Amino acid sequence: DLLVIPVCIHAPENSIVLYGQPNEGLVVVKVTPEIRNKTQRLLDLME
Repeated sequence: DLLVIPVCIHAPENSIVLYGQPNEGLVVVKVTPEIRNKTQRLLDLME
C-alpha cells in the first residue's frame, strides 16, 4: 500500500506508523528525518 509514503512525509517527527505488509506481517516505522527524506526521494521518483 502506497499510503504509507505520504503518511511518513507528513506525520510529526517521532510518530509511529504501523502498516501491514503481505507475507511479512506488521511493519512499525518511527518517523525520523532520515525516514522522511527517504520516503520523499521515493515519492519524487514517481513524479
